[in-house]
Amino acid sequence: MLKRGIIIFALLVIIFLIGCAQQQKCPDCVCPEIPKCPDLDCSTCPVVKEVREVTTTATQYVCENGTITDSADGCKKHIAPVTFSPVTTNEEGSAILNATVKPACVGIIGGQVYFKVKSAPSSVVFQTKENPAEEFKDVYTIKPGLFEEYRLFSICPSCKKGDFSLKPDKVYLFRMKFDQTNVYNRIEYSNEHIIDTTSGSDYMATDCYSK
Repeated sequence: MLKRGIIIFALLVIIFLIGCAQQQKCPDCVCPEIPKCPDLDCSTCPVVKEVREVTTTATQYVCENGTITDSADGCKKHIAPVTFSPVTTNEEGSAILNATVKPACVGIIGGQVYFKVKSAPSSVVFQTKENPAEEFKDVYTIKPGLFEEYRLFSICPSCKKGDFSLKPDKVYLFRMKFDQTNVYNRIEYSNEHIIDTTSGSDYMATDCYSK
């Protein structure tokens, strides 16, 4: 019985060796640890190379002032050279419903003024100043006043586009003066707004030329 078992084990070893010997192209044969397969000749196997596709992605950032940069750090917030502290409580308890100023195009870089009031004033005067210590100066007048109106201004050294113009490289504090003496027996002022015409500001970054 023992002799028969030895013969069967020997036959199994011969079968494993023959099976492994036939796998000469690539070592796909999985051999048992005991007995070990002889070293196989894989010289005819193809060389496997790992190929990776490298894709380069360029990221650009659009800053608040409209400029484009390759890094987020390149977006630097514009700082006006003159510091104002605008009054934002003038319209409380007044007849002023809305009074705004924002960048706009008038053929060139400029801005838009808008107001709406409960009753038509005798006049509406746009006022600016360039220094916190100085008094406001009149730059444009609507007389008689209106309930609601839009006005445009340009930003340039010397031009006649829009209803009035402001100079570049300046920082203005802007407000509107409403003469309501006929109705409310008082003068009312809008909240104050900063109009920054220096390079890099929201006004000067407005694209008025590509269209």
